[in-house]
This record gives sequence, C-alpha cells and structure tokens, in this order.
Amino acid sequence: YCNGDFETMSLMLEEVFRHTECDKDNRPAHFTLIRALAAQGKLHSSIETALLVLEKLGEQFPSPDDKTVSAEYSKLKRILEGKTDTYILGLSAMENDEKNAAMQLLSFLVMYAVLARVK
Repeated sequence: YCNGDFETMSLMLEEVFRHTECDKDNRPAHFTLIRALAAQGKLHSSIETALLVLEKLGEQFPSPDDKTVSAEYSKLKRILEGKTDTYILGLSAMENDEKNAAMQLLSFLVMYAVLARVK
C-alpha cells in the first residue's frame, strides 16, 4: 500500500486471505488492509474492518451510549486509583500476542476515528 498501487495490493491480500487458515497468519494482511483503506480515505471501512478483527481477537465493542461509557470510565478510574505514573511505567510488558495486536489496532482506531470526525 506504500506505493499507492491499491489494486495490486487488493489482489495480493485476497491471495493471502484465501491461503491462510488461522487468524494469526492473516493478521498482518488485515493490518495492511486497514491502513490501506484509511490511506484511500475510506475511514469508515477501515474502522469497521478493524472492529471485526478486534472481535476475532476476543475484544468486543458494544454500541456505545453515555451510560456504558460512563460506567466503563468509572470502572477504569477505580482500577487506576492510587497508582502512580512510576508504578504503571514499571509494569512488565504484555506478552499475549492477541492483546498486543488488539492494542495496535486500537491505536489505529483512535487515529482514524479522530480523522473521520474531522472530515
């Protein structure tokens, strides 16, 4: 997708998806697809694809409403209460491949959501 040849890239990704049997094997292809969709200005498609991949990684996102967001924020605030920056920075890195992939996708989603909102 770096060259902007999205047509060839799409054909190559189709081959990857057709010949891989597990989600872990086609994860890099999905990440490329997500970034390529965003690069083409197809932010909604990019976000939807990322959410589908996140579901495959075991991370589900219900349709947000103010009550759910508020409850989740309160829960996170309680978990982090009393924790210092030093404590958090001293925690060991995650070693779960699926969780690391989910975090990478979430970083894409935040950026793409901001860009989509600006448009």
